[in-house]
Amino acid sequence: MPEDKWLSFKNIKHTMRVPYVIYADFECLTVPVYSCHPNSDKSYTEAYQKHEPISFSYYVASATGFLKAPFVYRGPNAPQVFMERMKIEAKTIQELYKNPLLMDPLTNDEQKAFQQANHCYLCQQVFTKENYKVRDHDHQTGKFRGTACNT
Repeated sequence: MPEDKWLSFKNIKHTMRVPYVIYADFECLTVPVYSCHPNSDKSYTEAYQKHEPISFSYYVASATGFLKAPFVYRGPNAPQVFMERMKIEAKTIQELYKNPLLMDPLTNDEQKAFQQANHCYLCQQVFTKENYKVRDHDHQTGKFRGTACNT
């Protein structure tokens, strides 16, 4: 029997909210599909219509609200136009990541909470000389998030 029988969650980074998310929706026409009759002696799926994308809309949300106004497209080649737009949005978000904001000065309450903290607000580990406390902040807003460990 293994000595360490307890499981614990270690990927704290997967509990953090992502700073940006894109919500998108396509609209399609259903077009009839004409084909020969399938062989009833074999298992088959009979396609009778095809979804043809004709438009889409999306918006980019951040922790502070919408990054920009929603984008709407109606016209030919909607999937290709959508992918081109996603590449543009990815480059825009990448530029925002390249320029992280410095942390805002702590309020009196935040400073007091930092001084009194004895464990990491993310992983709950107790602070030690080797595992000392640091000020964690959101790099997109500059806001203090909590007292974290340096590991």
